[in-house]
Amino acid sequence: MTEEEWLVCASPNEMLETLRDAANQRKFRLFASACCRRLTPHFKDECSLRMVEISDLFADDQVSLDELNAAFDEAAVAQEAIHLEGGDAVDQASAEAVLGLREGLEIGQVFEGVDEVAGALASAAVWELIHRPGRHWRETEAECQEVEEAGASKEFAVLAILLRDIFGNPFQPVAPNPAWRTDTVLALARQMYESRDFSAMPILADALQDAGCDNEDVLNHCRDTNQPHVRGCWVVDLVLGKE
Repeated sequence: MTEEEWLVCASPNEMLETLRDAANQRKFRLFASACCRRLTPHFKDECSLRMVEISDLFADDQVSLDELNAAFDEAAVAQEAIHLEGGDAVDQASAEAVLGLREGLEIGQVFEGVDEVAGALASAAVWELIHRPGRHWRETEAECQEVEEAGASKEFAVLAILLRDIFGNPFQPVAPNPAWRTDTVLALARQMYESRDFSAMPILADALQDAGCDNEDVLNHCRDTNQPHVRGCWVVDLVLGKE
């Protein structure tokens, strides 16, 4: 993959293949957790969310492997209960996705769950489209096909954006400058990292600029109002000295 392809790629699978030999497991895990957090509205039990939270802490060496395994066991039991109780496709796929956050991280399982959720939601939209009053289903067949195909691809395009938020541009790595790490910069970065509230990113950009940072990639990433940020954001990691 070239740098130009990386910057516009909408397939996180292809992007991960590019990173496979260079990226560390912490960032892989934080990305997988970020994918699962997008399924939070569909979690039917606290165990799934706890698995995601424990996975984040495990990535930062804040909980033990035993605690991760215990959270996984609880999430697996909850997922099985959803299955036995006849939960719908979205419920089941969401619960299954978080099981990919196990010890031997299975991003493929996370992606599979995300794909199933997106497909199920798209199918529901298609169902409503077909039964729109006054329209025969044959008149909407092509439109339904388009909705079904767009469902998963749209979600994975968002995940590709999150992947770039975490890994930045591997073709143009930015070296950390100790001078940027003023008290204000560090305080802002730590607060956002811990709270997962990244609304202060533009303020971080101002603080970095005041500290002498003139790197356009860093400043633009902070100030881009269309860029979502998650734990592991490459600029915040750079400031905090996380790898």
